[in-house]
Amino acid sequence: MPTLIFARHAHASNEAGPDYDRPLTPEGREEARRAGEHLADLPIDFAIASSARRTTETAQLIIEQLNSSPQVRLDDALYQAQVLDWREAVATIPPDSQAAIIVGHNPTVAQAVSEFSGVPVEKFRPSSIAVFTIDSWEDAAGVLPQPQILDFTERV
Repeated sequence: MPTLIFARHAHASNEAGPDYDRPLTPEGREEARRAGEHLADLPIDFAIASSARRTTETAQLIIEQLNSSPQVRLDDALYQAQVLDWREAVATIPPDSQAAIIVGHNPTVAQAVSEFSGVPVEKFRPSSIAVFTIDSWEDAAGVLPQPQILDFTERV
């Protein structure tokens, strides 16, 4: 049974400059590491991330914690994306993949989780993940079972 993971990038800096180039904050880097530690034992063998800096950093930090070594494919379409772009990204996952992760931006990640599962998502904070367990990648074209949603933001 394959696993599909949707992830929102971790907390990013609000420093001046182009939105596309915003890096993760130190706290965001820790959030991404915690998400990776949680996912470490999944056989993730395929990863897609928006090409924006904060999503590529999030994806890389998650992958560094895994017990597998997927290559990350950067997808420009996931920056300022629509849910259709997420559907197209999912359609590129190889049929023999055991687990895949896609890292992107809100509000589209939350909208994609809602549309894929048929269940409204109220909040999808930075560093949140939605983990879907599916019967086959062919099922990913339809409505998926309700995912497990977790976030790795430290609350003070």
